[in-house]
Amino acid sequence: MHNAINIPQAPAGFKLEYFCTCGMGCTPDDLNTEDNCEIEGSVYSGPEVHLTDSTGTQVNSHWSPRNGITFDVSNYGFDSTADDAEYVAKAFTREQLEALPEMVEKVLAKVDQAHAVEVMTAHPVPRANPEWHTVTEIVVWCDTHKIDAVAGFAAFTELHGEEYGIGDNNA
Repeated sequence: MHNAINIPQAPAGFKLEYFCTCGMGCTPDDLNTEDNCEIEGSVYSGPEVHLTDSTGTQVNSHWSPRNGITFDVSNYGFDSTADDAEYVAKAFTREQLEALPEMVEKVLAKVDQAHAVEVMTAHPVPRANPEWHTVTEIVVWCDTHKIDAVAGFAAFTELHGEEYGIGDNNA
């Protein structure tokens, strides 16, 4: 994994989002409209991970030039089983807390994969045979571009999964 935490610009996978008087997700094009929309601030939002057995436990990532990558951890759930139950912040269980380091690693893996996708899009994996890639070609590409093999193969699957019938692209 490359050092995605302390870099001077937003890493791959982080998208600039604005907070505006006219609502979340506005763009500079929304300014000076009839709604008197003004930008109040911005943030680079990155990948997020949800705990598989608890939909309310999640780790969100953000990036800023000053702090690098930071993580927000939250745990929400319904306060009862009633039909009118409220969705509220809840205390973490021991199991949820024990899962947090792995969840942060998954966020960082998503950042690495997004970086690998950018590099692979700019510098495609060469193929000796025009009909397919070999595992060796992908490994050599990863080594050449200093990309972790796990991130490189995940990027390859994201970009070429449909072509090869692999990954989530065929669900």
